[in-house]
Amino acid sequence: MSETIRGYGLTGDWKTSTGGMTAMAQREGRKFFLKKYKNPVQPNQADIDAGRISKKTYEANKRRFDSFVSTRSKINENLSTKAGMGGNIILPLEWFVHENLYIEASEFVSGLISDDDIIRLPYENKKLVMLTAASALASVHRLGIVHGDLKATNILGAKNAAGNYVAKIIDFDCSYFVTQKPQNDIGGDQVYASPELGLCWISEMEPEYVDQLSIKSDIFSLGLVFHRYITGDLPQPRSIPKEMSDKHKKGSAIYPWEILLYDERLVVSPKVKEPYLIDLIESMLQPKPEARPDAADVLDFLKSGRKSAAAARIPEAGAAKETPVKEPVKETPPVTGTAKAPTAPPKPASAPKAPVAKGFASPWTEHAITWLPEKIAGMRFVSCEQTEAAGKHCYRFFRADGTGMIFTIEKLMMLGLAAPAGAPRVAAKAEPVKSPPTAPPKAAPVSAEKNALWEEDAVYAVDSSALARDGYDAIVRTDKGGKKGYLAVGTGGRERFMPLQTLVMLGYLKKR
Repeated sequence: MSETIRGYGLTGDWKTSTGGMTAMAQREGRKFFLKKYKNPVQPNQADIDAGRISKKTYEANKRRFDSFVSTRSKINENLSTKAGMGGNIILPLEWFVHENLYIEASEFVSGLISDDDIIRLPYENKKLVMLTAASALASVHRLGIVHGDLKATNILGAKNAAGNYVAKIIDFDCSYFVTQKPQNDIGGDQVYASPELGLCWISEMEPEYVDQLSIKSDIFSLGLVFHRYITGDLPQPRSIPKEMSDKHKKGSAIYPWEILLYDERLVVSPKVKEPYLIDLIESMLQPKPEARPDAADVLDFLKSGRKSAAAARIPEAGAAKETPVKEPVKETPPVTGTAKAPTAPPKPASAPKAPVAKGFASPWTEHAITWLPEKIAGMRFVSCEQTEAAGKHCYRFFRADGTGMIFTIEKLMMLGLAAPAGAPRVAAKAEPVKSPPTAPPKAAPVSAEKNALWEEDAVYAVDSSALARDGYDAIVRTDKGGKKGYLAVGTGGRERFMPLQTLVMLGYLKKR
């Protein structure tokens, strides 16, 4: 006799899946896809009565389970305002607890094709899949939700009523609200992870790295997916970092996020012929989240095939590119697949710098907001001016080097750069943001010599101006829990331990 759960009759066995089990089911003549999460588990009162667990353990497990269910329910409820049957976001239609485990039931979509099938489609068909994927992701991001596990297998293709292939975004298991980031553990796929997500993993979820997570993590993943759609593979490293040579020689996989944390670059394949797509993918794969466009900009760029007002941030990708290394590694194994990395990188696109405005312009009258100095300084903006984009009143923010970004009022509020009128206004120049307090390293600095690097890190040099920009005087070699790293020290006793990858990502270290 087949198993029935809450009226869902299983039509096959449960199969092991990431984070739990999945099964196909039917109810009232319709097909559904069930996912059963194996963790966390709802605790039983009977376990206390039988002495198997203490009351303290029971209460801790219950809080964890209730919090998990509450977060998943809120995400599903919010997504349901943007998605429904037959849409481009496949989300649970019902969720419940059964036998102490949380279960979600999603609609079954017929006629789906895999990412391998999408790769074989003609370019115009692929472009529509990319357009609908960007559109669906933009809807998710407008709700302040990060997908968290965007990858090729979580974006499927399906024929719509007109016979065209469109994208269907699935599997929101790792999703979270950008204002409620995971603090203890976070999922994701190593192949498609962003550099900031990788930092969370290798730092064991230290708060300063978790704070860097945002909707831009999804943009990086989507950029990798787009590259795979067009070329059949992921972009390859321009060269293998010295620090990863042993791993490379052993044939182990090297992930894109690892490459970027070591101040190397990913090279867009010459199989990508359209100049505007090269620019777009390069902008989506920028190491720093703030340099990437958002999903709405990606959508606009795909529609127009050229730079437009709504995609005004995309030129920053060119500005962030570096001069190619003199001797790129030949015969470099790919991150995945079998294609070899090109021996010469594509010619960098020019990116004119905008003139830096003076001070911070008053907000548009209808917006009734005030600037938030610490958030603005944290993104390294030094001024802004009023502007218009796509017929809307917006703001162009500038950094000291002349690069800038255009923000709508909605994006400003989402990023926390402004607050409703009544908050203190920013001065003509924002004060540097203060780092959150961090625990001191377990051991005292190994060397008191300022800006001296560990011998194995000698390929880098300290950028003192970048340190000063963020309020640090120098870095000092140190050891924390047996892990070599550096202590960034500033005025007033300010200190922060950082591994090599973090210093590189923040621009404090540059290749010699």
